[in-house]
Amino acid sequence: MILPEIHEFLGCRTPDGWVQAALADQETLLIDHKNCEKKSAMQLRIVRIFHAA
Repeated sequence: MILPEIHEFLGCRTPDGWVQAALADQETLLIDHKNCEKKSAMQLRIVRIFHAA
């Protein structure tokens, strides 16, 4: 299991209260994650466009 490596990388464990709140509203969590992924993809596209110019 790689959890020790993940905890070391993050510097702290995720609080149980946060995990429970996230599990209780997974739809919102997934929508937020989708939006973050879209923003990242758009930024990468912009970087590629300006880098090619």
